[in-house]
Amino acid sequence: MSLTRQAVFLMAVMVVCSLVSYGQDLWLVSPDYTNITLPSKRIAKIPGVTTVNPDNTTFDENHQRFFFLGNTTPTWSATLYTLDATTGAVLSSPICPANVENAKVSGLQYDNKNDTLYGICTYNYGLISGVSVWFCWIEPATGIVHPIEPSRANYSFTFDENDQLYIGQSFDSVVSIDVRSGSSNA
Repeated sequence: MSLTRQAVFLMAVMVVCSLVSYGQDLWLVSPDYTNITLPSKRIAKIPGVTTVNPDNTTFDENHQRFFFLGNTTPTWSATLYTLDATTGAVLSSPICPANVENAKVSGLQYDNKNDTLYGICTYNYGLISGVSVWFCWIEPATGIVHPIEPSRANYSFTFDENDQLYIGQSFDSVVSIDVRSGSSNA
């Protein structure tokens, strides 16, 4: 399968698989970039999933896995789905974060160089005070998050594999975190 890269708001986004809704069903699909007039190839229907949060999908080139945060109810997505990108089979679907209450995960990005899933975990989500946002790595099979560095990044995430930078946008700037050292430009 050829990989296609598109630039979106100066952020690199690799699109190999995506999720598309056909009626009431959610499907894992593979877009055909050789002829954009053709519909995407349907790989598999994702059973029971009704909600997928934007900016929360990523692809593992090494093991052909597709990750997304979704749910079976129309609430904030709290389930980390790992799909086999070739068959659409659900490999795992743990609650995420599995080890933290009152938290949410966003900004999924996969580092193919180090086989690591990264994201942003917002602790005390929904509470009036004491919100804490951390860059973290995530265990896909268990949904356990491991905080690395406090973060100001809130949305529009991407990953630079060459320089090993997790990049996101805060309300007033672009934030990058070096995944090797945990250091941030913000």
